[in-house]
Amino acid sequence: MENTDLFTAALRLGYPWKVSKVEFPPDDDPKTMTLHITIGLKGVPNSSFIMKNSGFALLFEAWVMELSKHLPVSVIAKLIGVYDKRLRRFIKYYVSEARKLEDYSDVENIGMDETSQKGYNYITVMVDTSKRKVIFTTEGKDHTTVDKFVEDFKEHNGDPDNVKVITCDMSLGFKKVVKDNFRTARQ
Repeated sequence: MENTDLFTAALRLGYPWKVSKVEFPPDDDPKTMTLHITIGLKGVPNSSFIMKNSGFALLFEAWVMELSKHLPVSVIAKLIGVYDKRLRRFIKYYVSEARKLEDYSDVENIGMDETSQKGYNYITVMVDTSKRKVIFTTEGKDHTTVDKFVEDFKEHNGDPDNVKVITCDMSLGFKKVVKDNFRTARQ
């Protein structure tokens, strides 16, 4: 998720100003990390993107969202002295809002794999391998995960017939569902 719109709103930048880049330099010491915000010209985000009544200032939320790209939420919660559940609530909100804006109309190459923690609680992850970007995750590791992905993919303007290559190392049943849904893709 890009946090530029969130930081633009948090800093109350008006047109034509907009935050264009937010980053922690990779060589920063974790104890003295600095946040670099680049401001450029463009528009401002839709105000409906902002979460109401979270109990935190918008700039603080934007900072936590950027931290969450680099650290587990439990670590961030310990750093700032709050329960991770409070942070997860607004992180989930902003991720959900950002996902509404996703457009998969140009996705042609997809990678699929499952992962778990200590052999249980599996999740399946779908990646646009051309952009090296996660585009979908769901609980489980069976063939129904592909059905959930295809539904979400289509909701975001993805066309299964435009997908050229699917990469996965899963079971035969899983591969059959992939083949049924992505008829023109090479596996």
